[in-house]
Amino acid sequence: LIVDEVLAVGDAVIQKKCLNKMNQVSRNEGRTVLFVSHNMTAIRTLCTKGILLKNGGLMGVDSMEKIIRTYEQDQLTSSDIRVADISQREGNGLLHFTDIALLDLKGNETTHLRVGEGIQIRVSFTAHESFYTSASSTIDIDINDHLNNRVAWLSTSIYANRINAGQHIITFQIDKVTLAQGEYNFNLYAANSLGISDWIKNVSRLSVSYDDYYGTGKKIPEKQLVMITDFSVR
Repeated sequence: LIVDEVLAVGDAVIQKKCLNKMNQVSRNEGRTVLFVSHNMTAIRTLCTKGILLKNGGLMGVDSMEKIIRTYEQDQLTSSDIRVADISQREGNGLLHFTDIALLDLKGNETTHLRVGEGIQIRVSFTAHESFYTSASSTIDIDINDHLNNRVAWLSTSIYANRINAGQHIITFQIDKVTLAQGEYNFNLYAANSLGISDWIKNVSRLSVSYDDYYGTGKKIPEKQLVMITDFSVR
């Protein structure tokens, strides 16, 4: 059974039915499903072995996990816009964001995590002397879901970090990501008592998948939650 980009059409209900049917065919009926998609969450859930194609050529055949990593690295290196060159931004320019990188806790750049894994968000910027000398300076990261609802906020202001003038790199680390399965985007924001210095929306994206988070083999209904909670039943 060959299924080509089925998740690119239809609403969420139709897509869910397609995924359930493919899962049934491959696991219960013992048939092979060739699933073509750019949806890393669905691929990770359904497939055990992957084939990566680029411009009609074969890039690799390996375990699904390794193929996904290769695909993510290729996507990262082929990005055609640098943060430093983004023109759609707000602020007085006293701080200028130049780069953002998402890394796993081993230091590998990534665009996908499983629930429970950690992430580092590395932000590069240049700060003017006026940004350093003004009061209440802060650098924030907003994490939003696919509807642009705020689900997390990270800020240097919580730890009262002083931001010196010059070029710098700071790293925000989340030891355990507990967001629900889905796609998320990141905003970068810098401000002080003189106003907004730099504000860029949708500067980076992250895909999160459940896999078997609780270790029970049970799927988590996506409409039941916006984040994962550790719990037990006694």
